[in-house]
Amino acid sequence: MATNSNFKLYTDAALTTEMASVKDLAHNANLNDNPKDFIVYLGNKIDDPLDAGSITMLNETNPDVDPVTFYAEDVAPGAGHSVNEITLALSAAALGTNNAGDPLPLGTRVRSGVSNAVAIHVRSINTVTELSISDEIEFWLSFTIETETAALP
Repeated sequence: MATNSNFKLYTDAALTTEMASVKDLAHNANLNDNPKDFIVYLGNKIDDPLDAGSITMLNETNPDVDPVTFYAEDVAPGAGHSVNEITLALSAAALGTNNAGDPLPLGTRVRSGVSNAVAIHVRSINTVTELSISDEIEFWLSFTIETETAALP
């Protein structure tokens, strides 16, 4: 997730280990490990070390109306995996009902701080049986802006 924001993806709820890549999408070539579920956490503790929710992320196009959206993108279409192998949800239960490949609305406001981190549940169902290194799936956010929470109504 390339961004100039201090909202980052982490592998833990305490926001201590930044997610470097989508390495969790590695699967066995014989498909015997399908599906693979994991959680990533979206948060910003750098600008909010006191965990006060002092920074708010909003959708850039229509702030406070349209949601901030999280999605998977295939940066090399046709090269192996596709976003249709990725299901995103805000709960483990919703992984069974959400559609693979669909973006995930996170709400109109995402606040900073560890206690406000958004847990994003990810299900990967591998369809590629060739042995290879596949790193063409990346996680992204819709275009966003950030503001001090106190400045919002």
